[in-house]
Amino acid sequence: MSIPTHNPNNCIKVKLFPTKCKYCGESIFYFECKCGSKVFFDNLGEPWSIHNYNEILRLLIKLQKTGIRNENLKEELNNYSKK
Repeated sequence: MSIPTHNPNNCIKVKLFPTKCKYCGESIFYFECKCGSKVFFDNLGEPWSIHNYNEILRLLIKLQKTGIRNENLKEELNNYSKK
């Protein structure tokens, strides 16, 4: 199983293990290689979907800054977490 954009002959896998996202609690996979790449994947294999915890973090920070009363933002965060 080759990693996208990585040549398996030139990039040596250092770490690959299941974990949970500390922001949304979803089960994900952590990948790290010697060339310096570090990424979280939702699933292993095609289509290699990268876990978008940055979007969740952005929404949480925005919610914290604007206050918990921002109903539109809370709805946006709830809708994102259901994807």
